[in-house]
Amino acid sequence: NQKVLKELQKYKTLYEKHEFWDTQPVPKSSPLGTDVEGEIEKGKLDEVRQEPYNLPAGFSWADINLEDETELNEVYELLRDHYVEDSDHMFRFDYQKDFLKWALLPPKQYPDWVCGVRGGKNNKLFGFITGVPVKLRIKGKMIKMTEINFL
Repeated sequence: NQKVLKELQKYKTLYEKHEFWDTQPVPKSSPLGTDVEGEIEKGKLDEVRQEPYNLPAGFSWADINLEDETELNEVYELLRDHYVEDSDHMFRFDYQKDFLKWALLPPKQYPDWVCGVRGGKNNKLFGFITGVPVKLRIKGKMIKMTEINFL
């Protein structure tokens, strides 16, 4: 009996309140398996902010054209040098340019969903984010979604 209680104690934190995660639009766990399937938060397009957020002085939002070799190279170098690296500095992603174009420029891509943050004297690319339209079939139902990547 004590062994079972000890095992259950390990999972207790999964169901306690979480200061950060309880404020996010993610599913909440329930200890009795009573989780409800479906949308986490119903999309409300008319409530989506139409104006971009302000950036600090010296920085600006920029559309990125991945068909332009110079801009594609900037994105490649930014991701290669800064995107994902383990804490021991032993592992880093090195997405090749052809892969980036394939992954980020699917048919029916919205050009304004490929954007960056530029700044400095040389208008350097400091940040990059993309959205890709996707359709997922979930339990027989086709759902339109957006995949956000390279944030």
